[in-house]
Amino acid sequence: MKDFTEQEIAAIYRVVALRRDMRHFLPDPLDDALMERLLHAAHLAPSVGFMQPWRFIRVRDRELRNEIYGLVEAERRPLRAHSASARKNSCASRWRGSANAGAPRGLADARA
Repeated sequence: MKDFTEQEIAAIYRVVALRRDMRHFLPDPLDDALMERLLHAAHLAPSVGFMQPWRFIRVRDRELRNEIYGLVEAERRPLRAHSASARKNSCASRWRGSANAGAPRGLADARA
């Protein structure tokens, strides 16, 4: 028995290929129903041993969000400097930058 159609499989590959790590957000508040839907989807995400080691906290107060942002940025600055230095000296960074590295099998098909 086949669980997924070819169209459904292609949709998953397309989503994976196009996913991005978002860093900029709209200031508009999210509707509560949409937020519930997003949280439900997040709880379905895979994790090792289904441990789901994440917690979600919705902060609606803009001033508090700005304070949290400042704290996070203060912690990230030294980490960024350390990470940049470590990447410069690692073999992994040379491998990641290789023009000869191919896409995982099946992913190249999804990009077409």
